Amino acid sequence: IVSAQAPTMQETQADVVVVGSGIGGLTAAVRAQKAGSRVIVIEKAFEPGGTTAHSEGSVWTAERYEDMRSDAPAGSPEVQRAVFDALPEAFKFYEALDAPLGAARGTSTRSRSIPPVAWVNFMVGAFERAKGSLLVETAMLQLLTNRQYEVIGVLAEGPKGLVRILAKAVVIATGGWAGS
Repeated sequence: IVSAQAPTMQETQADVVVVGSGIGGLTAAVRAQKAGSRVIVIEKAFEPGGTTAHSEGSVWTAERYEDMRSDAPAGSPEVQRAVFDALPEAFKFYEALDAPLGAARGTSTRSRSIPPVAWVNFMVGAFERAKGSLLVETAMLQLLTNRQYEVIGVLAEGPKGLVRILAKAVVIATGGWAGS
């Protein structure tokens, strides 16, 4: 007789769990730490950085919100507005961290270059120095909710099996804002 054992389930807690370790996820993670939160970042790939690490290396939006809408009409207007409005503050945040960020391109106030791999490495270093926990090769399987359907964390699968991460907040930073 062969008995099947239930898979092992690890459980951990954080104030914030961030799903994705590209520019959005790492920025959210470090900002949450700066606000005093204990943060866990999960990344399904074997290394952090998401598509940011393989990008052309610029952080930008259109010069006018209307142009952004025209370029990506299927995107969420609310998300696009949030990105458009927040970009100048994001540049200030990166400058305050001393993150690798190039000068404005030409006369644009909405475009800055970044060295993608160096930027990711810098942000991961800042995150880990502030006692953040980065779990690579760990894919989110589902959001966890309570009986009132409030999100209370995530269920993920990593190299050591299933992990339940209970958190006060979950940030989904898996990319694709323009076409959401």
